[in-house]
Amino acid sequence: MSVTLRELQLCELESLKDIKAVCEKYGIRYYLSSGTLLGAVRHQGFIPWDDDVDIEMPYADYLRFLQIAPVEMGDRYTLQNSDTDPYFHFAYSRIRKNNTTMMREWERTIPSHHGVWVDIFPMVKVGGTMDYRTKRLMLKVCTFLRMHDYVFELNRKWLTEQGGYVQMTIVKAARKLPKTFRESLRNAMLRYIFSQREKPYLTNVWTTISRRIPKEAFDEPAAILQFEDAEFSAPRDYDCYLRISYGDYMTPPPENQRNGRHGDLILDLEHERT
Repeated sequence: MSVTLRELQLCELESLKDIKAVCEKYGIRYYLSSGTLLGAVRHQGFIPWDDDVDIEMPYADYLRFLQIAPVEMGDRYTLQNSDTDPYFHFAYSRIRKNNTTMMREWERTIPSHHGVWVDIFPMVKVGGTMDYRTKRLMLKVCTFLRMHDYVFELNRKWLTEQGGYVQMTIVKAARKLPKTFRESLRNAMLRYIFSQREKPYLTNVWTTISRRIPKEAFDEPAAILQFEDAEFSAPRDYDCYLRISYGDYMTPPPENQRNGRHGDLILDLEHERT
């Protein structure tokens, strides 16, 4: 079926509302994140050319959400992360809407759930430059270590471009180790990354770590922002968050840069393609 970007956005909005309902029911803190937060502030809804939804949660709240979501949302949604799907290698999670499809062309042969997604990023405490760089490197290595062999081979060229020669040399050597040792190494690095020792900054975890936000920006109470026809939680000092993330965030980019982040997507809002 032919799906417009606006139809996709409205489908994602429905998922976001359902996630919000679960968070409010159980007192789980969450915040609009990244481009979704920027859209709320600059457009009071989606950035017109954005194709996904991002939220983030303090780590303790994130862990509670992972326990509750399958029970509260399991009839309509699937929780996807590296514990539930061997082909999903990231250190964050997605809520996928059942009986829908949203995937990139190269993912056609990946036997995963490909429903329309909302990204849910756990928040990490980070310190000075050395701590930040160490966790950033560790996270990339963790991501590549967990990657299924089939996905790794499928994306080898892209991974080398993203990781650079040094990181990929480390990853290739580590991937030759026994799987149990590899998992132990990855888990040890994740424990360090998600350490709950107090640090002056917070960031979210996705493929990497890309920014440090002063923890005071997330002081309670959270800001409440309009996003489309509903209101959602946002960092209290969202101006600080957006300035660090995007600079002059109220000025849209040139028209030739107004594209969705995920390229051409295969979309179906009524069926899940396998």
